[in-house]
Amino acid sequence: MLEEKLRTAFGLFSVGDIGGVERLAGEILSETPGQADALHLLGVVRIMNGQAGEAIELLGRALEAKADDVGILENLGLAHLVAQEIGTAEVILRRAVALGASNGLTYMRLGMALGFLGRMAEAVEMLQTAAAKLPGEPDIQLNLGNALAQTGKVEEAVACFKKVLVLHPQHVDAHFNLGTLYRQMNRPEEAVESYRRVIELAEGYAEAHNNLGLVYAELGRIEEAVGRFRRALELEPGQA
Repeated sequence: MLEEKLRTAFGLFSVGDIGGVERLAGEILSETPGQADALHLLGVVRIMNGQAGEAIELLGRALEAKADDVGILENLGLAHLVAQEIGTAEVILRRAVALGASNGLTYMRLGMALGFLGRMAEAVEMLQTAAAKLPGEPDIQLNLGNALAQTGKVEEAVACFKKVLVLHPQHVDAHFNLGTLYRQMNRPEEAVESYRRVIELAEGYAEAHNNLGLVYAELGRIEEAVGRFRRALELEPGQA
């Protein structure tokens, strides 16, 4: 009966029936409070719902029942990352990697933790490993691009953001980041193109309007700059 309920719960999770997962996992845990798989599954649901604190508690209990389970460690590390407990996230994700985690997203999250801790060279190395494991994952390329930009490797960062756009042409953050880098590289026409694309995709992005205004001003296109600044202020009165 327990195994059947677990199979059903995982099936519900795979089709996105989160309410059904919560109900069934709750039933399992009322009968067997320390059941590791049910705790793990419910912990992942809590992460998805933005309830990082509850996820940490559930996944911690799952790990007590199933010590050194790589999957539980991966998600527990993610929960701590979401909760902005960065040092703890690093320790847990490193443990998952040491135990053989092969998921590129785990390496990405460890790279993100290292970046948040200001250890950018280590972050780049970890994110490059993640990219090698999952070359078709846009979030990895985006985070790698951000880390490369912070270490001054601007051309490499541009290449990463362009890869994101090959995979996901409407990725707003990639277009925005390209605009920012092009402006830094004194390539204003390309910056204009990138920021305009951001605005096409997300018209309410105040910072994109503001940054486009700055580029227009640098190009001497004052009337267009004023229009962008006004729109930025309409969207976000504190924008300057």
